[in-house]
Amino acid sequence: MNICTNCGTHFEDGVQFCQNCGMKRGNLVVKKNMSSGAKVGITLLVLLIIAIVGLYLYGSSYYKQTAQVDRMITIVQERDGDKLAEIVTADDPSVIVTRESLMPLFSYIKENPSYVNELKEYLRQGEKRGDGIERADFSLTKDGKYFFLFDRYKLKAKTYYTTLLSNEKGTSLKMNGKEIDKTDDKKFEKQYGPFLPGAQVFQSEYKNDYVKLSREEKVVLMKQGQNNVTIDLTLQGQYITVQTNAPGATLYVNQKPVIALAGEEITWGPVATDGSTTIYLERNGESGRETTKVETVTALSSYTLPFQKKSTEKTVVYNVTPPTNRYVYNGFIFPDSDVRKLTSSDLTYLSKEQLKIARNEIYARHGHMFQTKDMQAYFSKQSWYRENPYFTGKLTDIETYNVELIKSRE
Repeated sequence: MNICTNCGTHFEDGVQFCQNCGMKRGNLVVKKNMSSGAKVGITLLVLLIIAIVGLYLYGSSYYKQTAQVDRMITIVQERDGDKLAEIVTADDPSVIVTRESLMPLFSYIKENPSYVNELKEYLRQGEKRGDGIERADFSLTKDGKYFFLFDRYKLKAKTYYTTLLSNEKGTSLKMNGKEIDKTDDKKFEKQYGPFLPGAQVFQSEYKNDYVKLSREEKVVLMKQGQNNVTIDLTLQGQYITVQTNAPGATLYVNQKPVIALAGEEITWGPVATDGSTTIYLERNGESGRETTKVETVTALSSYTLPFQKKSTEKTVVYNVTPPTNRYVYNGFIFPDSDVRKLTSSDLTYLSKEQLKIARNEIYARHGHMFQTKDMQAYFSKQSWYRENPYFTGKLTDIETYNVELIKSRE
């Protein structure tokens, strides 16, 4: 520096002190200009700080509890099962929340749209209190962090169990149309679950050869004081009491044997009462098989089916000479007369009595109930013969042909 900073006098070369005021000569400081690279770096740093602060402020607003609750409510209103499954967790760790498991909730909301606002109010109350409402079906729960900074919230669902009751063995138990179990006892009671909140439809279905019973119960698994709900799926089937006047009979339902009577009375069911079911009794009597009248089951709970008392007088049978063993095969003169057309040569060596039996055994195959005592006596002794009160007399074409052929030779 060539000028004194104190008085402004010029320094001479080699002089260290001002000759005018005595001030020590100082070093010249040269001010350097900032480079363009440094300026860019400082600018980027400032912008980065501004961006970080801005993102943090945005995140604080977007991820705050009230904002997350609003988005949850929107998903519930739109009934978006996939999105809702991502933000719902159950109070039972074993429950996996899926779109399908949330369908009962949507069914309930469809019928009760005001529940969405109710849920929103519940969640906001939980926000004010700083915790969830444990008695509600849904409450807020923290589940980690967003970007290690902001609390992540989910809906915590209360789970329910159901105890199903049924009264028929072999009953199919269904939930929302899908079978979940089959009963193995008449007094059936079993717990199922856990289930997420919502409206569930439980059904019981029982079917056999004589009746079809069903029952459906719609249950709202929400706002329940207990987490186990008992559901009565017992079926109201009709049971009938059948009485007779002789032991050892068998009950026939729609022409099928179902149960033997231990005495002269039995209670049986369940059975349809719409007129589609008929009953009668059958037993082996002194003169062969005996049947009672046929009754149609209606709303009556008791039926009396007596056997007709037979006369004690001996019955004289006329005009029937039992065929010799030569012409009998397993109790039939013509075992195949129902499927093969007979020929004249088949009838050549048969007597009139044998022809009569051959003709009538075509009807006997169908259980025709004979009115003449000779035919009753003969066919009641055949092990294959069983009376069928429902036989109308209609024959097949082959059987009709054979009957006419035999008649022409009698």
